[in-house]
Amino acid sequence: MILSGVCLLAALASGAFSTSKHPGPPVFLELHLEGGGLSAVLNGEQSVLWDWFGMEEPPGVTWTEVERAQVLSAARGVLPQMAALEVNGQRVLAQVRSVDYLGAYQGAYGAEPSLLLQLDYELLEAPHQVSLEWSLFPEDSLGGVPRLPVHLLGAASFDYVVLTAEEPGWTWHRDLSDTFALPPVAPVEVRSRPVLRSMTLLILGLAAGLAVSVFGSHQGRSLMIGLGGIFLAGVWSTIGAGALALPGGSQSLVISESLMRRVYAAFDSTTEEGIYRLLASSVEPELLDSLYQGILGSLVQADQGGGARGRVESLEITQAELRPRVSLSGRPAFGVQIEWVVGGLVVHFGHEHSRRVRYGGLATIVAGQGKRGDGASWRLAGLDIHSSVREEGGSGMAPAGK
Repeated sequence: MILSGVCLLAALASGAFSTSKHPGPPVFLELHLEGGGLSAVLNGEQSVLWDWFGMEEPPGVTWTEVERAQVLSAARGVLPQMAALEVNGQRVLAQVRSVDYLGAYQGAYGAEPSLLLQLDYELLEAPHQVSLEWSLFPEDSLGGVPRLPVHLLGAASFDYVVLTAEEPGWTWHRDLSDTFALPPVAPVEVRSRPVLRSMTLLILGLAAGLAVSVFGSHQGRSLMIGLGGIFLAGVWSTIGAGALALPGGSQSLVISESLMRRVYAAFDSTTEEGIYRLLASSVEPELLDSLYQGILGSLVQADQGGGARGRVESLEITQAELRPRVSLSGRPAFGVQIEWVVGGLVVHFGHEHSRRVRYGGLATIVAGQGKRGDGASWRLAGLDIHSSVREEGGSGMAPAGK
């Protein structure tokens, strides 16, 4: 679970892109959300970008300062409008900050030389909505539909879209409300006290008060003391009657699956605060930071000068077996040996790969700390992953932590 993205991205770190030809579109755009700012990287084959910039003779492999200035000037004449965005409803032009030459096998395009252009956008406020319309779509090296892949990356944000002439527009929203329909988790049940006991205690209490008023203070006190002893005995007999109840075997498995799905679904939020808030509804505080950092770190991985990003798209629980029930910090808890398969999308250098990784581990689930359990739900207190295997002929990476 925690290292799902690492396994999904494992193939990327093995040099899978050292091919002679980039497998797909010759240009892609990355948008980067950093703090309250927005920047971009346009990466593409030189042969395409020279045409976009209106340059007939590209500079040589080693640029002089004059040649770099010429390329930068040509890019600044075209890209501000071409790469303009609509941010929070306002049109913002792109500012070309720099351009770099990448030779054969130095960038994303194998033997094909490429350019890397850094773009900035001046914003008046942090972006919560970003829209893009694109007009030029170069031919796909694989013979597919001409298209432009667009990645949006941030500390806790990720989106991926492929624009075409038929669908040239895209809009991203930062969800500020974080109102996701997380799978429900069964509430912790409290064993109710028998009605007979409750009624008996009530009658004893009323009888004690009546004794004082009818028999006077001396006799009434004696009778009240006697009835009080019976009353305390009744109270003592009810201790434990309101204890938290462990779920049955089948319900335990349902609870564990619901919690796993809630943890994955939390990362659909587009803000770090939102992810934490959603995780906190299902995860014990002691596990929260490590779980967040582990999953987030697994979804972002640097690779050969670029960034690979994974997105979980499906979750299938394939096996679940209840383990001996335990107590955790005095609260009812149980373990579930669970096996699940994560289906994901890995996006890197303008193209995507589908991945499936099978995991095995032990989930520890504990009763929530509501008042006597009232209104509390079961929560994830631990997740120890002991195996991960890449399906369809691949191999996973051993987890580096819990």
